[in-house]
Amino acid sequence: MDLKYRKLISKFKFIHSSARVLMYNSGYFYCLKKFGSKGYDPKLEDYKNSKLNKRCFIIGNGPSLCAEDLDKLIDEDTFAANEIHKIFDKTSWRPTYYMILDRYSKTTPEQLAELDCKNVFVGDYYARFNKIVRDDLTILHQKCFLKKNYFPVSTDLQKYITNSPTVSFGEMQLAAFMGYKEIYLLGFDHNYSFEFDQKGNVISKNSSSAHFFEDEVPSDIIANVYGMTKAYESFKNFCDANHIVVKNVTRGGKLEVYDRADFDSLFSENNS
Repeated sequence: MDLKYRKLISKFKFIHSSARVLMYNSGYFYCLKKFGSKGYDPKLEDYKNSKLNKRCFIIGNGPSLCAEDLDKLIDEDTFAANEIHKIFDKTSWRPTYYMILDRYSKTTPEQLAELDCKNVFVGDYYARFNKIVRDDLTILHQKCFLKKNYFPVSTDLQKYITNSPTVSFGEMQLAAFMGYKEIYLLGFDHNYSFEFDQKGNVISKNSSSAHFFEDEVPSDIIANVYGMTKAYESFKNFCDANHIVVKNVTRGGKLEVYDRADFDSLFSENNS
């Protein structure tokens, strides 16, 4: 969406927020129609607590992400999202789990069909407005809350996954749902050229690229960094209460919600 229209929409916050909540939450009826009285994708039953006490990596698409680091994760459980396929030509690594939630994602249904990943999770908001051309994916019902910057962690993804300004919050909820007790974040630079401030105004940060790839129209990438941070804080509080360790192993970046750890040290002989 063009920058000038994003600025215009941001001036009508309540109307926009109400419409967003209605649009996302109506996906419940989509799931009822698709899956019957249970109202959820039955494949989710196989994922619940399937990875108790194991560790995983959630991969962000920030500019610090490099193929050499992904090469080290070939034998690890990993989550990735959106346009991660743009790095596939540089590494033999492939994500264990892939997620896409945003209806307006630049990843097309055709690219989704060709994605070299067996465990694909799609939000019902994306599924309703795109013709899905693969039948082995798992559909998640996304729930929005009208209260601004309120992102409670869903403990049962069979009911819903809480939507937020970042798909990585969805991946975090999925990892917790599956029972992982160690979660490492790589490529979470948390730094964008254009951001919404706390009041919803669009501001330019004069930062470098938002992703490890070159965005076609950089001004289209406007991040709600404040909302993203609130979602990350919500997940940290959840993890602290449930004895889940979360560490940020990104090389640099501006995400300081989680304690930092050295990525390379996770693969030393003492940790193998």
